[in-house]
Amino acid sequence: MLEDGVARVDAFRVVQSHAGRALVELHLHEGRQRIVRRLMAAVGHPVGRLVRLQVGPIRLGDMRPGSVRPLNQSEVMSLLTLVD
Repeated sequence: MLEDGVARVDAFRVVQSHAGRALVELHLHEGRQRIVRRLMAAVGHPVGRLVRLQVGPIRLGDMRPGSVRPLNQSEVMSLLTLVD
């Protein structure tokens, strides 16, 4: 429970863990402000570094923060399928 309501993680996986630190992978279906940082802090594990790998069906690959690129046809179709 967060201050702005219930938050739920769709999937969670510990990728690596050592010396009081862990690399985790979270799958969420919503994007409230700073939700990953707030969720992790709520369970006693503050976030030191956050990397977004994917937004919906769109994998970000090696894109740098703040950069943009056009979507390819299959990415557009996958988004349209999500919204029906």
